[in-house]
Amino acid sequence: MFEKHHTSQDRQRIWREFRNRDDLTIEKIVEEFSYVKVLDRYLDYYTPSSWPDVFTILYDGYFCQTGTTLLMIATLDYKGFIKDDTLVLPVISNNDIGNTGIVFELDGKFLNFSPGEMALKETALEHGTLFQTHKVPKKSIYS
Repeated sequence: MFEKHHTSQDRQRIWREFRNRDDLTIEKIVEEFSYVKVLDRYLDYYTPSSWPDVFTILYDGYFCQTGTTLLMIATLDYKGFIKDDTLVLPVISNNDIGNTGIVFELDGKFLNFSPGEMALKETALEHGTLFQTHKVPKKSIYS
């Protein structure tokens, strides 16, 4: 989805075009975000109050596990797939592939535990180390 050579304006255009597609499902959104190369940790996944808004994450290219997950959540929200006003965001390390950061818990699944997958919560907990779980207002990712 986003490549190293893309400018900030390119990333904004690509994300806008993607969000405005009519054929998106939860699965397609999760899959598309698996194509974003996960970079080293930019955001402190233990401190939600320190996270920039999703527009800054996109503009500055903060594509660590946490930043990518927050952008995915904003896309799911834009398409109307998130009904709750509170987001459940486990901080977990995937012991199989080594990624650590937040994932999004939705309907008993951990989205973005492994890129492109919606892992059952039980499966993710068997293959990962859960450090803590944040519950944050959905509106906090936008400001």
